[in-house]
Amino acid sequence: MNKFKLSALGLLLGLPLFGISQENQNVKADKVGDKVITEYNVEYDRSSGAYSYTGCCKYFYQLTFKEFDGKKAFGSQRSESSLAPTFYYVDEEVFPVTFIKGRDRGNKEQQERLKVIDYTMSERIVFLDGWIYELHDWVSKDDYTIKKIYADEEAKGFKAVMGSIKKMEAAGHEERLQKYLDEAFAKQDELLPAWKEANAELVQRRIDNNNILTAEIQGRNDEYWASEEGQAIKKRNELANKNNAEDAKKEVKLIYKGSGTAKFGDASNTWGSVLGAGQSTSMKCDQDIYIYRDVNGVATRAEKVSSAGSNCGGTVEVE
Repeated sequence: MNKFKLSALGLLLGLPLFGISQENQNVKADKVGDKVITEYNVEYDRSSGAYSYTGCCKYFYQLTFKEFDGKKAFGSQRSESSLAPTFYYVDEEVFPVTFIKGRDRGNKEQQERLKVIDYTMSERIVFLDGWIYELHDWVSKDDYTIKKIYADEEAKGFKAVMGSIKKMEAAGHEERLQKYLDEAFAKQDELLPAWKEANAELVQRRIDNNNILTAEIQGRNDEYWASEEGQAIKKRNELANKNNAEDAKKEVKLIYKGSGTAKFGDASNTWGSVLGAGQSTSMKCDQDIYIYRDVNGVATRAEKVSSAGSNCGGTVEVE
């Protein structure tokens, strides 16, 4: 029996996974535990794709771990903040590679009964040997942005701040993180099919619970909107939308396609708006509208761009 088959068998039997060279997030997070961590400043240049580091030790976060429906999860709350913690849940129970931002879905009774999580798949956390990475814009293991980096310790004082940039530059964050993601996701991909097969009932229960909760929420919403209060709000919203649509029909949208700036206003220049190239504005269409151009530093009326009563609800482009 080869190494993978032994590992998969150990997984199914609840035994330790010997032979796995790369630790999963459960193991790495357990090494950190409930503690205070320190934020290090990260700047990302989207045009060049380069990261830079500008100091540390201004913000600290308390980590608190818990279990939710068999999954490891943790909350992160900035010290001295009155806001509720942000929670993250492992991406998979078998060899988790990231923690995904999420929240318990439904009311308290539904949370306890159905245990459904709403995930924000684009935001993730990775624990990696002394450092904790907050990733945003997540599309895949090869497409994401490092938003923040934390040291898994409470770093304070002048010495910590002064040495932070050199410490961050020497850490090789991008390379070490990508190497971990490549190796760990490869291991997860190996183990996941067998885990899903062995836990088919659990997987199906979670799908069913999500569908049940969706139906319950939809039913409660339908009941509310059918009530006297809901119908009253619905009528007010419909009236507001109708009024907005009627107002839009009384206006003309002006788009300035020229260079520099120009003013659009009435014949006597008593009101109007100054637009730059590519900018737009909406004006009442019940009177003539003129464009004023700069002539030797003076806004001078040039030509009429919309006549009273015309172009209502429409668009006029002016160069």
